[in-house]
Amino acid sequence: MSGAIAACGSNDRAAVAPGQLNRNLVDQADIASVKAGTPERTVLEWFQAVQFDDIGGVRQLTAPNALKKLSPDKLAADIAAVAPAMAKPSVVSRRLGPSLAAVRVLLLSYTRGHAKPVLAIPATLVLVRVHGRWLMSDLSLLIEGARAINQSKP
Repeated sequence: MSGAIAACGSNDRAAVAPGQLNRNLVDQADIASVKAGTPERTVLEWFQAVQFDDIGGVRQLTAPNALKKLSPDKLAADIAAVAPAMAKPSVVSRRLGPSLAAVRVLLLSYTRGHAKPVLAIPATLVLVRVHGRWLMSDLSLLIEGARAINQSKP
């Protein structure tokens, strides 16, 4: 699944000219279009936190049991590695239980200046309900993506 991380085009967010949309980024309109308190909303908020290298946001949106699997330094390093290349999730469907949810997404990658994705990779993301909030329960996408990116560096 690590190939799902890489967005096509430039890794440099600063290279996007003002007013030119970077379609790989989850924006506030994407988040606002999904009902608050749902697993789908958590998925979008989590992806945005990763894309913006927001370690605190990722921690708030991830279940404590998942966070225990990584040291704080490793989490920060993995987020930093993946942030510039994180694809944009498009929710396809969900399965919902009282304490677990599975959200199926297509991880979309766009090239600059194109409205249609050049890559769409399916993934299923598992969330858990903790104290009434849906949280990401598996960091495999982040960990595997960081590993692949770091292995590709000379």
